[in-house]
Amino acid sequence: MEFERPEMVHVSIRIPKEDLAAIKRAARKLDVGYTTYIRMVLRKAISK
Repeated sequence: MEFERPEMVHVSIRIPKEDLAAIKRAARKLDVGYTTYIRMVLRKAISK
């Protein structure tokens, strides 16, 4: 079974350091990288 990876673009955002720390903690709990976690959260938010 093959998985087709979507084309990625680079995005730069500024967020408070406390928010980034919370994102990293949440990502660690799921055993994923924090950028992967951010993409997961964004996808869930836009799919509603």
